[in-house]
Amino acid sequence: MSLKRIFTGTFVESDYFKVKYDEVISDFKNITKGKWVEKENLHFTYQFIGNTEESIVDEIIESLKEYLIEYNSKLIVKGLGSFPNSTNPRVLFANVINSDKIVYEIQIKTTTILEKFGFKAEKRDYHPHITLQRIKFADKRDFRKMIEKYSDTLFCEVNSFKFNLIESNLTPNGAIYKIIL
Repeated sequence: MSLKRIFTGTFVESDYFKVKYDEVISDFKNITKGKWVEKENLHFTYQFIGNTEESIVDEIIESLKEYLIEYNSKLIVKGLGSFPNSTNPRVLFANVINSDKIVYEIQIKTTTILEKFGFKAEKRDYHPHITLQRIKFADKRDFRKMIEKYSDTLFCEVNSFKFNLIESNLTPNGAIYKIIL
């Protein structure tokens, strides 16, 4: 039995975002310790599916096929946040805003499809975001101040995006992502 670790997601391609990301890394360098996401891996997830038998990946692709396309819908990446909150930050992220709500429609419809394969939907409300850092330690006071500094920062706007099925291979140096479709 061969397994693939997969999820549905969207990579955000923007040189401007990458420049702003360098600024964030620089500003947080003495405030947080943890693993920063590599620039080529900046994405947001609709659903983490997990280890999946390779034999059903083609069926999943077929079931999701009508959604695995490019959408002419604006994405705005703006402001920073943290999970679970700013007093106990474990994840630093950039917010993804999609005013016509297509991202949410895709998430709801594709999650319903994946439930038919036995993959459970997340219980929490969907909050599209791009993980920037997995935090091991944070100076909480300075962390909150820096989050406030970036609360209105526009990281990028893109006029279209692709919904993809993505494979994640874990290595000692971090995840390597490969778009399946």
